[in-house]
Amino acid sequence: MSVVVVGIGGGVPHTWAIGPRVVERLGGEMLTGVRLLTSSHIPVRLLRADTDIDELIVVESTHDGGVPGAVRQSALEAHGPSSAGPETGVFGLLSALRMPRRVVVFSVETGGAGRGPAAEEAGEDAGSAAADAAVESVVHMILAELRHPGGHDCGVPSETSPAVAASGAGAS
Repeated sequence: MSVVVVGIGGGVPHTWAIGPRVVERLGGEMLTGVRLLTSSHIPVRLLRADTDIDELIVVESTHDGGVPGAVRQSALEAHGPSSAGPETGVFGLLSALRMPRRVVVFSVETGGAGRGPAAEEAGEDAGSAAADAAVESVVHMILAELRHPGGHDCGVPSETSPAVAASGAGAS
């Protein structure tokens, strides 16, 4: 089983470059069977099943004007073609795209306005605590995803991080 975690970031101040920060933080964990990448855009080539990726996890920042640091998790799971015949509609499209069996996206809201390099350099980014908390939250959620009973056992020990057990993070 192969899992790829992609942290998408670029064009936002480092504080809100959540994807690359999460990947950097995951680099300190003992993960086997997991490839960590950063990119400034969605690497579409990874969405094809012929890349031998079973699960693709994407972490991104969004600018929808919501509460800074709010995390939204979305998942798309392909169960393969049905035994009833060829798939049509959305499932047919997904099957034709040959996507990995599971794609999970963690989107972290930046809060939109008021975030800029000048504010960050001046230490005036009041949202940095929210960004830091979001990074830790997403890391714990990804570690839980990797240990998910229906997912893949990627060699993530149950006690990977004492903070996960103490905070209960990653529980849904």
